[in-house]
Amino acid sequence: DGKDFTYYTDKDGLSNNKIYAVLSSKDYLLAGSLSGLDYFDGDRFKKVNEKAIFNSAIACLFEDSKGNIWVATEAEGVFVFHFNGSSFEKTKQYTEVDGKLIQPAYKIVEDKNGIVWISTYGHGLFKITDGIAQSVVDKNLTGNDILPIYCDLNNKLYAAVKQEGVFVKDKD
Repeated sequence: DGKDFTYYTDKDGLSNNKIYAVLSSKDYLLAGSLSGLDYFDGDRFKKVNEKAIFNSAIACLFEDSKGNIWVATEAEGVFVFHFNGSSFEKTKQYTEVDGKLIQPAYKIVEDKNGIVWISTYGHGLFKITDGIAQSVVDKNLTGNDILPIYCDLNNKLYAAVKQEGVFVKDKD
């Protein structure tokens, strides 16, 4: 019948129609837009009530193996949220490590060891181990414009570096 999709807009509660990231789990649906983070309550979208991201452009949404929601923003760093069954609570915010801004954050992945990796445009690659953020320094990683990153089933991390190729980390 040609009506397989339902279309949601700002008329249905979205903060903005420019959606850059979507994340779905068994408990919720999140949409990250140019104007912040929204969640679907089963009927309509509602704003995640966190002042720091209320009008932030959301670039990426990621759920880690512990059920935490990671939100990459263009100008406010990276937020970690926990869904308590009825609302989202901010548990952490990462903005800077060793004088390097964790923004604009572009992509977030997790490896099989539970290390969370964050790529940024202009500030390089970061890793977070047990809540501690570190800037990744490696002689082979020469660029700071890290775009997509991906971790495969063999725990290899691939990072696309703007106009420099692909960086591959294959050692734990």
